[in-house]
Amino acid sequence: MAVISGRKGADFKPSTVRTIAERANLRCVVPGCPTPTSGPGATPQQVALTGTACHIYSAGVAGPRGRGGLSVEQLSCPENGVWACATHGRLIDTNAGAAYPADLLKGWKQLQEAQLRREQDGQLTTVGWLGEIVVQKSFLFEKDTRLELGQFTLLEGASYGKTAICDWLSAVLGEELPHRWAIPSSPILTSVVAFVPEKRRLDGTFDHGVTKLVIDGVPVVEVPKMISVVYLRESAGALLHRRGGEDDERIAANLGLSRAVLRGLVPDIQRNGTTWGRDLAFYDEPKYLGEDEEGEDLHSDSETEVTLRLGGPNGVALGALSGSEKVRVLLEFACALARERARRGPTVLMLEGTEWPFDHRNMDACGAFLSQQPCQVLLTVGDNWEPKTLEPWYGWSRYRVSKGSGGSRVERLPWSEVR
Repeated sequence: MAVISGRKGADFKPSTVRTIAERANLRCVVPGCPTPTSGPGATPQQVALTGTACHIYSAGVAGPRGRGGLSVEQLSCPENGVWACATHGRLIDTNAGAAYPADLLKGWKQLQEAQLRREQDGQLTTVGWLGEIVVQKSFLFEKDTRLELGQFTLLEGASYGKTAICDWLSAVLGEELPHRWAIPSSPILTSVVAFVPEKRRLDGTFDHGVTKLVIDGVPVVEVPKMISVVYLRESAGALLHRRGGEDDERIAANLGLSRAVLRGLVPDIQRNGTTWGRDLAFYDEPKYLGEDEEGEDLHSDSETEVTLRLGGPNGVALGALSGSEKVRVLLEFACALARERARRGPTVLMLEGTEWPFDHRNMDACGAFLSQQPCQVLLTVGDNWEPKTLEPWYGWSRYRVSKGSGGSRVERLPWSEVR
């Protein structure tokens, strides 16, 4: 690998700039940006090109988003560039690029190229993107509360509406609205912008538990599955603390799956899960009947049940795992399901992690693992959460939900230096 010093060799050549611009069809990479980057010049023979080729990883030593460990050749190639309008070209590098992390730009580039392939030849794509959710009216949030979603988004705060955002977002995407919203209150109005890969607007009204949806101005009875949702709720895991019963059935219930589909995810976990999760497997074992008078376990001689174990047939059973380990089990299956669905179409993985019993080390490991998933991720955490190290969270957009004068508000947070 070449030694990098200053910007020498890492800037884009004119031919590379042309490649980046033409692959983008001279369109700004920011989803939904309508600003043209080419137009009439001062004379009939001239063209005014106002766009710019932006580095994803910086050409400069101390530039925005760092250099990502890339060589000079990699930094200066078209794969490390996006095309942007003049305004977004400046914003992308403002404040050291904190609001536009590398993974976000790479995701936008992938989405843009998928849109262009669709327009060119109708090519099917698995690329999709949730751009934002706007809570236009509700009793929980300030009017027109807006959350812009990156490829990886962290939503933190006390219990001021994080779950509501997840519930409403999933309902607009076609999932069932939880029963807790069947309450007498004023209607809740939300709007979601999605790119699948073309731009779509989904407006949802939730009133007494009934969901009414409008897509691009047209009311619909049933939402087409434009983006698949994998939603691991805060209540997930409660069933895992009960002794007895079929482990695959209890885990499947948390994810809304059949037992057969859940068990089919195990090979993927053993290939692509965490190092810890790759030791998970199901086994058919004698059915647990309870305890005798002396507190010893009783098992059937004729009936079997499915048991999940960590570390082989003689390893630790699901019931003997700690609370944090049970959460890790659910997380492994949720990620495997998201990976499976992402192979077929756009997918968002939503995880309510506010009450996860993880220490800083395990939480940072979780962030690093989620950053490797081939889908969009929305993760909620508790108030005043801070990472132990920033590295696992590079590429994450960070927001805080807090109490405002007219309801909860959502604000973007910078990644501060770890103390």
